[in-house]
Amino acid sequence: MKFSISQNGVVISSVYFNDNTIKEIVTFWTNVQYQSPQFALDLSPKTSSQLDQLYPNGLIPNISTGQAATIEVLTDSPLLQNIYIVEMQLIFVGIPDSSNSWSDHFDTATWAITPAGTAFLSPVEANSSSITITPLATQDPLDVSYKALVSFQIANDPDHTYFAIIDPLAKITTSTGSS
Repeated sequence: MKFSISQNGVVISSVYFNDNTIKEIVTFWTNVQYQSPQFALDLSPKTSSQLDQLYPNGLIPNISTGQAATIEVLTDSPLLQNIYIVEMQLIFVGIPDSSNSWSDHFDTATWAITPAGTAFLSPVEANSSSITITPLATQDPLDVSYKALVSFQIANDPDHTYFAIIDPLAKITTSTGSS
């Protein structure tokens, strides 16, 4: 499974997970443990190679403002099938001023925002493997933690759907590259 962020057709951050390992983990728990979004398999990057892939040169990837960014999950392996993003959760990181709102930084027309400030969004179309966000122009860099809830099936097991969470970090900035 590959999780990536791209802008203008250029991948700015990605991380790979071993499909066979995912299959072994979810089937080990007698096909019950990871069949609920509340008990999703945590695929947050943990190994040094995953962190190096996600954060090239040890830097948080920048998502430039004013340009759409696509967050996508996919695989070219026959082991995992029907991989979709169910929802994304976004949280401001390190913003001391509570007057900041999501609508100051993003086009939030289709987002659900809790009173505590967490934003939730789903793909525009059902059964989609990507979500596109468009950061608006901002004066200062903005660190955003995002968590993607992903559903998938194991080959030869179409009766069960499994869930996983991927939880990286990105920086929204007017510059390009990484920082």
